[in-house]
Amino acid sequence: MLDITHLDEVRIVKALNSLESSEIENPKGSLIINDFSMLGYGESDTLDGIRKALGTDIEFDKTKLIFVEGIMDYNILNAYSQFYNYKDSNKLIFLPLSGLGGKGDLEASDNNELSFSLEQKQKAQNLITFAKRLSIHPILLVDNDRAGRAMKQGVEKEFKNKISVITLKDIFENASGEIKNNVYAIESLFSKADREKFGFDTCKENKQSNIVSSVFKNTENLKEKLSQESKKNFNELFAYLVGLKEADE
Repeated sequence: MLDITHLDEVRIVKALNSLESSEIENPKGSLIINDFSMLGYGESDTLDGIRKALGTDIEFDKTKLIFVEGIMDYNILNAYSQFYNYKDSNKLIFLPLSGLGGKGDLEASDNNELSFSLEQKQKAQNLITFAKRLSIHPILLVDNDRAGRAMKQGVEKEFKNKISVITLKDIFENASGEIKNNVYAIESLFSKADREKFGFDTCKENKQSNIVSSVFKNTENLKEKLSQESKKNFNELFAYLVGLKEADE
């Protein structure tokens, strides 16, 4: 049985002739997929292999599944979920996509001219298809960048009530302090000292996001090593997601 919080260690082996988007004529052999989160064009079944391997391990009457953009978000949020005080609420479990298919800048912008690309539309459709197999309403948490806001705006226009897209700005728009105007990605929820301590300040530019976040997730006594500022921000994020009401399907 797979551990849903350690899927970053999973490798999927698929027959080449089973790939819907293969450019090879009459392909033979197998392909090892290192990015288990991949949901490419027409590939709504890639995560399905994970679903089958998990079996009945996910009890959706006791948990709430949240989809996130990538493996770094997945690692960070599942790590925090292990010691967040849920009280009587359903526990949050996070699953990643392989990005949103758009180039997002790190700075938030109020420019409303956003483009919902064909790739983003396909990813949204794939997510809806996959969630339907799990008999759940899909909830997608995205960064506060152009790609994230384009996904939210496009989904609300074309897939109303079929998927809920939540941006970090939605969650922290009424927050107090600096976080309200400085939240752009999951790693921005850490204090400056914690970003430096755990390597999140440079991991993206060094293309080591997956490794750095995996090390973070496996850090012993993590709760005691996080600053109060970081825990305050993550607690606010989790409280919002726990209290989120799903749209009627």
